[in-house]
Amino acid sequence: MHGRLQRLALVAAGALPLMAVPQDFACDNADACTQALMMGVEGSLERMIALAEGGDAAAQAKLGLYYLGEWNTPSQPGGDSWLQGTKWLRMAATQGSPEALYHLAGTLMETDRIRFYRFAAEQGHALAQLKLAFFYLGEGDLVQYRKWFQLGIEGQTEPFRISGPIEAKDLKLTSAQIAEGDRLAREWKPKTWAELLVVGIKP
Repeated sequence: MHGRLQRLALVAAGALPLMAVPQDFACDNADACTQALMMGVEGSLERMIALAEGGDAAAQAKLGLYYLGEWNTPSQPGGDSWLQGTKWLRMAATQGSPEALYHLAGTLMETDRIRFYRFAAEQGHALAQLKLAFFYLGEGDLVQYRKWFQLGIEGQTEPFRISGPIEAKDLKLTSAQIAEGDRLAREWKPKTWAELLVVGIKP
């Protein structure tokens, strides 16, 4: 069974030639390592760590989530997993990983939290867009709320449920606010991390 799992992981990783990797090789990129780790493939965690230590932002982000217990995996992180998790998320965030920025935001004070959500939202992270939408709702800016809420909902890959007022009629948005929010959503384009650093995005 163990050999079969390793073969499946190799397929997911692009079926690299066996001669090019160690015999216990499990994966060669963050997504494949994630699948292998969730399947309990031996060596996948070590390989993920190697990728992260090599500067792979996606691996750093996923490793951070692993240590924070966000995955249901056969192996569970030991030691001070919270410190390990936030360490890897911070490393990924410095490279602009939207996933890392989104999850790290929850560990920060409000001003920095919104800034990190904004960085992730501007790169197209749907859940960060929804967080930003509800920030603007609290601020009373219904046009920006409408814009980011529409983007966040459209970006969901699975059915989305949320408690609280979400319908325009419940929030008493005017037709002008709806039209302007929808226009901004249509015209919005995702930005790269380099672009965000140049413009110095702030909430």
